[in-house]
Amino acid sequence: MKHIHLIGLPRSGTTYLSRVIQEYYSPESVAQVKTIRDDLNEPFRDTDVSVVDKFLEKLYQSQYPLVIKSHYCHLPNYMEKINQFDFYNIGLLRKDIWETSMSLAIANHKNQWFDYDTNSFEMDIELYDKCLQNCLGALDEFKQNKCNIDFDEIIYYEDLSLDPRTDFSKLKLCDKSFDNLQDVILHETFRPAPCKKDIVLNYNQIRDYYCDVITENKY
Repeated sequence: MKHIHLIGLPRSGTTYLSRVIQEYYSPESVAQVKTIRDDLNEPFRDTDVSVVDKFLEKLYQSQYPLVIKSHYCHLPNYMEKINQFDFYNIGLLRKDIWETSMSLAIANHKNQWFDYDTNSFEMDIELYDKCLQNCLGALDEFKQNKCNIDFDEIIYYEDLSLDPRTDFSKLKLCDKSFDNLQDVILHETFRPAPCKKDIVLNYNQIRDYYCDVITENKY
């Protein structure tokens, strides 16, 4: 069985889906994953080559298939090393740029990446613009695929149900029918984020700004 490389964009559901795949695809590895989970979370984000090399050595030594989560923008500097492995590559995209950019801006403002509160605030337009440009740039990189990654399958955030059994059964990677899969309980709780209209006090102002940028750049 191959290691899985889940490659996505910020705020596209990669953390959730990586946990789902690990539980179903390689349940024997779950105990091992608990000890190296931080290593599997965007390992190629690190600019220290020695750190990346240590991580890759763990991959070589692992007796079980592991699921690695990456953002596409972190991969170009390490493709030579990545290509040494025969990964099963899954691409995860989020179609809705508005929701993606708002999610990223809210997470940055609150420094909340895996859980949410319902406290409202006024969004800083410069922060939102930075997050929007980040999302647009990351999407362009993914679409151009300059790293020439051979994706085994591409899936979309909008097709995820947040029910692990259902979501794994939809993957080409899954070799069992839905009825033959058992329910699993993830260690983290994944739930839909609160309504952004209720969180961002100047929601309409940010929405208008987003529309102007998208129209101007003809996305």
